Amino acid sequence: MIDADISHTIARLAKLAVVLVVLYGAAHRLRFNFTTPAIIIIALCGVGAVVVDFDGDGLNTPSEIQHDTSIFASDSDSDGIPDGYEVNTLHTDPANSDTDSDKISDFDEVNKYKTNPLSENSDGDLYGDYQEIFEFGTDPNYRTVSKLIVKTSPVNADIIIDGEFQGNGQILTELKPGTYKVQYGNVNNYHSPQSQLVTLKFGQQMNIVGNYESYSPSKLVISSTVSNMSGVSPAVYSYYVNNNKQFFQVTIANNGESSAENVILSTCIEGGDWVSSSINEISPTKVSKIGVTPNIPKRVFEKAGKESTKNLYLKLEYSSSGTKQPVVESTVPLKVYGKNALPLADTSRLASANADISLKSFYSYYIDPHDPNVRCITANATMGTDDDLEKAKLIFDALGQYGVYYISDPNDPLGTGIDYIQTPSETLSFKGGDCDDLAVLYVSALESVGVDTALIHIPGHVFVAFKVDGSWNLIETTMIKTPEITDGYEISYFDQATSSGYDTYTENANSALIVKTEEAWEQGITS
Repeated sequence: MIDADISHTIARLAKLAVVLVVLYGAAHRLRFNFTTPAIIIIALCGVGAVVVDFDGDGLNTPSEIQHDTSIFASDSDSDGIPDGYEVNTLHTDPANSDTDSDKISDFDEVNKYKTNPLSENSDGDLYGDYQEIFEFGTDPNYRTVSKLIVKTSPVNADIIIDGEFQGNGQILTELKPGTYKVQYGNVNNYHSPQSQLVTLKFGQQMNIVGNYESYSPSKLVISSTVSNMSGVSPAVYSYYVNNNKQFFQVTIANNGESSAENVILSTCIEGGDWVSSSINEISPTKVSKIGVTPNIPKRVFEKAGKESTKNLYLKLEYSSSGTKQPVVESTVPLKVYGKNALPLADTSRLASANADISLKSFYSYYIDPHDPNVRCITANATMGTDDDLEKAKLIFDALGQYGVYYISDPNDPLGTGIDYIQTPSETLSFKGGDCDDLAVLYVSALESVGVDTALIHIPGHVFVAFKVDGSWNLIETTMIKTPEITDGYEISYFDQATSSGYDTYTENANSALIVKTEEAWEQGITS
């Protein structure tokens, strides 16, 4: 029989063989430096040798296997730091002499530079430990950065560095040494600063300011004041006012860099009253045209004589960026025709531009059925009759009895540059007038008693038509004169005047222009 001690020895050897096989395989796989002496030592010491720290580095065999280190070398990576100290204290890789791969050994990081062997950038700045130590010569444990502080003034604006938005108003950014392009965003009503190239050195702090310049305030000027008329006359002015047309076109230019706001243009003719027109805004470098018609009271025309020159005052008020600007004032000379003047060139221009009126329409301005002197005569003459034909005859005779008669062109001949038409009261006062004066007087009288009328214009002459029972009757008003008295009877010229009116029209039918009084008034030609 085999001795019991021998059996025990064989059992131990069998277990040892198993351990050796395992250790050998692990050593081969994990690059352990097993040697024959080591195997012999393990064999002699038994299975307990597995947990022994053979190299005295503070790591037992399982820990050495776990960290891929040698069980017989206390400094597996030859970095000067025992494996156990690396694992248990530094928490570095005992099998790698440069745990953080920053080109500095763990030993130098711990003992020489006092840096973190687990981080390639110990101070967390923009530069690695190696770069700071060997390139810049700076302390890798002190945060060293290049700083760029950018501010915009006096407004907050976008800040862009190398094409990337960084912030608004003010920014502080950490950058590596180098050259950077700083740009600024646009702000309404401000000139943007030019872009800037800045060069940062290592560890440098640079402050720059993007200064915005506000646009210059709006600056309005009155560049022109234009009218198609030679001047302003009562008849033409009434047409503009009653049809809401603009007599002048005022051109306003903004020569500033900001918009002009709340623009108000006021005009006043000498002796008249102020009137205002408004525009919301005129943009920089833009031109705006405002149509205006000044307020011209009748007294201005009455005091003008045949014609006079008056000042047209213009006043321009506006704001820029909410601030009121100095008032702009201008004065333009304006020809004002007297109350009796009718500039034919002006009326011709208006007639050419407006198909619904004619040059002759403006004579109807002087027809005034409300003239008190006229109404006094017509009321007395037509008392007791409702017949329109009878009214026409009675008024014709009454004007003759008053002493009114025809005077050939006492002013300027019809058809010249300016015609002068008397008001009905003036013709009564003068007891005479030319063809247009008498026609205007007679039509005013008929209209005052409700008889429809018209002026008939032929070359060089004006006479009258009046309506009775829906039919037009013609009458030559130059034949108004004091009736003759024969055998104690008054001889009326009414029948002769109507006959003459028909003859005149027949001879000039192709050139005759009939202007109905009511239609002329509806076109705004009325006093």
